[in-house]
Amino acid sequence: MNSINPALRDQEAAKAEGEAKRILMVAQAEAEKQAKIRQGEVIAGEREAVAKGLQKSILEIKDAVPGVSESDVLAILALTQHYDTLKAIGASDHNNRARGVLLAWFLAFIDKSRLFPHAL
Repeated sequence: MNSINPALRDQEAAKAEGEAKRILMVAQAEAEKQAKIRQGEVIAGEREAVAKGLQKSILEIKDAVPGVSESDVLAILALTQHYDTLKAIGASDHNNRARGVLLAWFLAFIDKSRLFPHAL
């Protein structure tokens, strides 16, 4: 009988420890879920702000240049955004590989725009 009681206590302790670990894992998973939800809301807000800014830019260009087509406006905005991206990458010392890839893409883009000026 004396050896059974310690074994039962050890068994109950192991069950309690397992339950505590499970509760901790569930709480951590719930916290990660909430963090991901908040992160998704932030990204959605950023995308909405970008879309509104793009819409505003399109309207401003159309007002400033009468008769400009929407495809021309989008081409101008895409090129401007590309230059902004290149500028940001160029400002960093840690993006040598990305610079090479973007430079190759840009040179191909320029070459296509010379061959097919109305394809943009």
